[in-house]
Amino acid sequence: MAVFFLILLTRIIVVQVVKADDYSYFAKKQQTGVEPLAASRGSIYDRNGTILVYSKDQVSFYVDPRLAKKFKKDSLIAKVLSDSIGGTYGFYKGKIDSAKKIFCILNKVDAKLAHKLKNVVYDGLIYTEDPTRVYEYASLASHVIGFVNYEKTGTDGIEATFENQLKGKAGSRFVLKDGTGSVMSVLNENYKEAQPGQNIVLTIDRALQNALEVELEAGVKAAKAENATGIIMDPNTGEILALANYSGYEPGNYKKYSNEIRRNKAISDVYEPGSTFKGIAMAGILDKKLVTPGTSINTENGVYNFMGGTIKDHHGAASMTVREILRFSSNIGMVKLSQKMDKDEFYTYIRSFGFGNYTYLGLPGEVKGRLGLPSEWSGPTKGTMSYGYGISVTPIQLITAYSALINGGYLYKPYLVKEIRDVKGNVTESNSPKKIRPVITEETSKLMRDLLFDVVEKGTGKRAKIDGIQIGGKTGTSRKIVDGKYSKERYNSSFVGFFPVDNPKYICLILVNTPKSVGITGGEVAAPVFKNIVKRIISIDPSIGKNVNLEKLNKESDEEIIKPEYEEEIEIESDTEIEIKKVDYKSVDLNEMPDLRGVSLKDAISIMRRLGLDFTCSGSGRVVEQSIKPGKEIKKGMKIQVKLQEKAFSGANIY
Repeated sequence: MAVFFLILLTRIIVVQVVKADDYSYFAKKQQTGVEPLAASRGSIYDRNGTILVYSKDQVSFYVDPRLAKKFKKDSLIAKVLSDSIGGTYGFYKGKIDSAKKIFCILNKVDAKLAHKLKNVVYDGLIYTEDPTRVYEYASLASHVIGFVNYEKTGTDGIEATFENQLKGKAGSRFVLKDGTGSVMSVLNENYKEAQPGQNIVLTIDRALQNALEVELEAGVKAAKAENATGIIMDPNTGEILALANYSGYEPGNYKKYSNEIRRNKAISDVYEPGSTFKGIAMAGILDKKLVTPGTSINTENGVYNFMGGTIKDHHGAASMTVREILRFSSNIGMVKLSQKMDKDEFYTYIRSFGFGNYTYLGLPGEVKGRLGLPSEWSGPTKGTMSYGYGISVTPIQLITAYSALINGGYLYKPYLVKEIRDVKGNVTESNSPKKIRPVITEETSKLMRDLLFDVVEKGTGKRAKIDGIQIGGKTGTSRKIVDGKYSKERYNSSFVGFFPVDNPKYICLILVNTPKSVGITGGEVAAPVFKNIVKRIISIDPSIGKNVNLEKLNKESDEEIIKPEYEEEIEIESDTEIEIKKVDYKSVDLNEMPDLRGVSLKDAISIMRRLGLDFTCSGSGRVVEQSIKPGKEIKKGMKIQVKLQEKAFSGANIY
């Protein structure tokens, strides 16, 4: 018994005195705990399988020399590093032996090597993970995709809407940590593997998205506009093929950009659509068979007193057919047509097209615009709404409604996600076209396609025309409200077009905010952007441009693209009378100064270039003064100053 107590006492002395430092060290250093394992976030692909976004785990490895030596793992670590990444055993052993504190041995290694080393972590070899989101095409489709914030949470766009599907499920493992919380070794028991997030396949086509973004940027710069929005859609399914706002932003550097730039204006900003809405209003009137395209309407020689106000048309026609009303964008004609339908019926058609409601596209921040109830309307509301005032819409609403207008009459739910797949590629969820309701008859839809084709062939949409492919569409220009009043300087210029007319495959909306040059109207500003996008689409999808002479099309000069031989442009109603001129470019005498008064900026520039004049222009709108008087002899290189003026306007009517 005495011997037993002597042995026990000796052990206690050894533990408490002789090896006190060692056991204190281990007590401080060795703490077991559960460490979460981050799941790899799912990737995002375009409709053709092109990867747009993916996650890359940035794994770095560190060596704690004190721990490595304490647990006699220094030699093993040196051998593992030598075998895995090259270099001599002696090199790594020397680094460990000479180090006084933890040091990084491998910084942000590739996934294959990281996986290999993570499976052989020893006491003293520690790793850290820093998952990084990689946006393969920088700012491409940024307003669709959104971004992941510093907490690794999806914020805005698809990243936010599908956060639960993309983020996966975190795993866990038991680890031995030191006093600082650094991992010393991984324990095998109770290991729970992380489940990677699912992958999202969009309806977006990367090539079309790029085409849209390139041309939006070019359009904004040409017009010196504030920004622009564009959407390309399949009118027969509701699939969004491209959606963009210019300027875009880089999701990987989202903090550098303001909320204004990051806001998705295609779904969150409303505007009065102006004359693009005439197609919607006219469809309802034709669908009720209240008129036919050939019905003649008294357009009052261009001046119409309506509900205490005056509406003017620049063309001043005594009468116009329904077809001509849409072709030349007559406000008087639309107001007259709207009076043939009672306000409840009129409201029902507009509501059926989806206005005043969400489209449920599936992106955060969508608003539903403003469509007041008929009981809230004042006397003129129905009339002004027929040409796009008194109603506010989003770009996504308008293109969705126009799709119904031209696809046979059915409203489809727009959507951005084609399917969701697990990490093995199995489809776990898929979307298909969702038909919401019939809005107009197939007969009316066919008729509207024909009327909108006429607008591009002969009317305000001529700048969207391409020989060899039938294009339909409608221009729109609306004054912006600033400080509660309609501005005389700020406009929304838009165009919505589709092709081919007989069997539409693509529909595209372009909205340019506050253009400051090349004109202000949708026909001048937005239609050329649309045309350039169509040219790009033809090269991407040759099946729709079989009859297009691409060589000739691509060689067209700016003048040929923008200016028909004869053109009567859109006039803004005014108190200042400026004659609107038809311009015959071929009849200009190269030796005599023509009268430019009443000519648009674009036409004036075209003429002065042809004459070889050195010109400067001030103002905007139409020419009111020129420094070289009409009829004077001119020579190439002569200097001329041209002053332009926009016509004052007492109301909201604009074409």
